[in-house]
Amino acid sequence: PEWLYLFAGAVTLSAVGFVFVAVTWLHRLRETVSVALAEAAGQQIRTSQRLGDAIAEVRKQQDSYARQLQVLAQAELRLQQEISSVSHRLDTTLTETVRSGQTLH
Repeated sequence: PEWLYLFAGAVTLSAVGFVFVAVTWLHRLRETVSVALAEAAGQQIRTSQRLGDAIAEVRKQQDSYARQLQVLAQAELRLQQEISSVSHRLDTTLTETVRSGQTLH
């Protein structure tokens, strides 16, 4: 029967059309996903670079603070030595003054 050949041809044509549309859609989906993944990867790389820069800056600041603390510790030591020296001289002066009978004004 002729209608059977027409029906089979229509089904075949529909199936080919469906496969063509499906392949085209999958191809576009692949491109869209590839673009999205590339953008996400680029953003992650930029974020990573900014984070690396921030960490480097923090390390520089830490090094600077460590040097400043070292300078302050050395200054504190010198001041303690000077205070000790002045205190010793004052004690010596007071002792000599008391021995000599002088009064401090």
